[in-house]
Amino acid sequence: MTVASLVPHTDSGFMTLLPPNRVPGLSILLPSGRWIDAPGVEGAYVVNGGDILHRWTNERFLSTPHRVRNVSGQVRYAIPFFCDPDHDTLIECLPSCRSADKPAKYPPIRFGDYALWFARKSYEHMAHEPALPDTVVAPGARATARW
Repeated sequence: MTVASLVPHTDSGFMTLLPPNRVPGLSILLPSGRWIDAPGVEGAYVVNGGDILHRWTNERFLSTPHRVRNVSGQVRYAIPFFCDPDHDTLIECLPSCRSADKPAKYPPIRFGDYALWFARKSYEHMAHEPALPDTVVAPGARATARW
């Protein structure tokens, strides 16, 4: 049996909506480090928070690490809807998500610059494209997720 998979990753944008899928395969990484299979709920969408939601909310909302492992033996199709800001949108911690006790963890960045940085880190064919350095995009944070 062939197992089709998509490696663990987060989505670079704001939010991803996934319509119901009759063929299971989506797994979500919990903050505890344990993987769970996303439950299939008839008529319900899976909503994944992305890296931009994570940055805008100063980590109040997490970027959901997920993977796909189709071990069903059936063909599985997924049609995600990616909700992303315009490339010129400045991504800056929302005022309601920062305070003197909890300053912004990330510097402001335009979404297009973040998306290019993310693509360079995530896709081999983009590895040599010019992008901002890790120290500018994710100072003090994990620059690349490895599960």
